[in-house]
Amino acid sequence: MRGIPKKPQCRRTHTSVGWVSYCLAYSLLGVTSPSALAQDMCPDTCATTIPLAGSSLAAADPVLAAVRPSDPAASTQVTYLYQNLMLHSGRPLFGLQTGGRAQVDRVAGSPASLSGFDARYFVNVQPPESAGDRPHFQLNDGEANRIRTEMRAAYERGELLTMSWHMADPVSGGNYNSYQQSLRSSDAPRRPRVAEVLRAGSPAREAFLEQLDQFAQFADSLRDSSGNLIPFVFRPFHEQNGSWFWWGADHCTPEEYRDLYRLTIDHLRGTRNLHQLLIAWSPSEQGSDTTSSYYRGYPGDSYIDVFGLDAYQGFDSSEAVERTGRQIRWLAEQARAHGKLSALTEVGALGDSVDRSAWYQDRLGRALGAGGGRSLSYIMAWRNNSASGPGREDCFPEPGTTAESVARMNDFNSFRSDHEVTLLNDLKSSIYRAPRLQSTVCRGARE
Repeated sequence: MRGIPKKPQCRRTHTSVGWVSYCLAYSLLGVTSPSALAQDMCPDTCATTIPLAGSSLAAADPVLAAVRPSDPAASTQVTYLYQNLMLHSGRPLFGLQTGGRAQVDRVAGSPASLSGFDARYFVNVQPPESAGDRPHFQLNDGEANRIRTEMRAAYERGELLTMSWHMADPVSGGNYNSYQQSLRSSDAPRRPRVAEVLRAGSPAREAFLEQLDQFAQFADSLRDSSGNLIPFVFRPFHEQNGSWFWWGADHCTPEEYRDLYRLTIDHLRGTRNLHQLLIAWSPSEQGSDTTSSYYRGYPGDSYIDVFGLDAYQGFDSSEAVERTGRQIRWLAEQARAHGKLSALTEVGALGDSVDRSAWYQDRLGRALGAGGGRSLSYIMAWRNNSASGPGREDCFPEPGTTAESVARMNDFNSFRSDHEVTLLNDLKSSIYRAPRLQSTVCRGARE
């Protein structure tokens, strides 16, 4: 690791990007703790602020320059994104899956600072034509063009882009949970999908790699107006500690899942030369056995940039909120120990029985207050749909004038204020550019 500068003292410059986040960057590299650094802050008032034109934290501070993504060949822009997200720890960006920009704007007076997408909409499947055949995959040009346009526009506005992938079953060509559903039939053949994919030369492996190649084709086509690759957070094989997906805990061993994950990232980085991705690890919140559940199948630090958590049931009761708060605190500690970002990669209220009138403050806010909310880099709420019953997804208030709508809107805005949530209008500079540095000169200090 590069040389570490001395702790900021009197007559030295102090960054204005947020002291807690700056200290966190030191802590992640094992220098000291944020609290210890905070005690060394200049006790005098720093008066004059001088912008250092053309300078960046990467150039001016070797500690932050050493905070880099897991990919050794990461692009310059995705490295800047990673550093900026690190500096936003404690002031998390916020947005929704499948857009929601205008909806957030109408509720909070600012567009979202994050947009979530899903690769399953642009990777099409052709099911097997016969019993001995395998499914085939190709890019859906219409959907790929639509999503590419939306992602490029969100990037140009300055939003963080995230992409999950509810990947199709590489054996049957069915959707992401078709294998789990097939097991409910007593005469269904037991063919664990991950083991099939890992078997060299198997039809399932061919189908799986074909899906990855379609994804890579899309990612390589996602470029800005100057032809530069647009970076985004990629979140494959999420919630692996549950069993609702074909890659879930009941359908593969931890070692098989680890090898599937490594195969995926190695193929995208090595074979397809994609180096503009931050990789998010996002298990589901699962009871009290946090450590073994969270790290089940973990591929290693060289593959992961974000320690995420998907949490829904963790807000169903006061006891669940307290438990989720402990998990978020644990998540922040683990992310810091491994030198990673931390995030809530999916949250929201599901089903009809949830009281949504104060969900953000009384549920999510309480969990953040009891946990490591001051370390999160971003929070992504799930989408809204029109379903009713257990399938209802209603994760963000709909703008309106009814008493319920007004209560929910006020609830979110109180949450936003109390927890320093960063929306698009709150961003002072682009998260895709080198972190900017301002110096503050301490007048009455002594060496």
